[in-house]
Amino acid sequence: MVSQTARIWDTESGRELHRLVGHVGGVFSGGAFSPDGKKVLTGSYDKTVRIWDTETGEELKKLGHTSAVLATVFSPDGTKVLTGCYGRVAWIWDVETGKVLHELAGHANWVRAVAFSPDGKKVLTGSSRDTSRIWDWERFLPPYNRPATSDLED
Repeated sequence: MVSQTARIWDTESGRELHRLVGHVGGVFSGGAFSPDGKKVLTGSYDKTVRIWDTETGEELKKLGHTSAVLATVFSPDGTKVLTGCYGRVAWIWDVETGKVLHELAGHANWVRAVAFSPDGKKVLTGSSRDTSRIWDWERFLPPYNRPATSDLED
């Protein structure tokens, strides 16, 4: 059984600092820290992404998804969140407002991996047994699409 709770630990002492309680389904995606380390993301089978304060353990925001959340990451500047789910889409969210900025659809299977480029202008989405895509999300164009393999060649 997958736990509905995430925890923040002090790596030096091994002491639990905060127990992040609120999900009502198993937490599949966790540990995505904001660039400044002040926030952390968790994604769950309960179809939500939660943003937590790392100092207090308090839930700051709950983002509602359409299916179980498998992957989460903050943008390099910490103002956006990218999520992937069973629903075969990835979403880009505004951290401040909690609103969806873009839905990135096109995978034929679950989106299990997500990442921002270092400049935050492109995102990578990876799907189970399907494809990896790099999206120019600011222009909402998928400029690059290739079948998923363990050996990406040009």
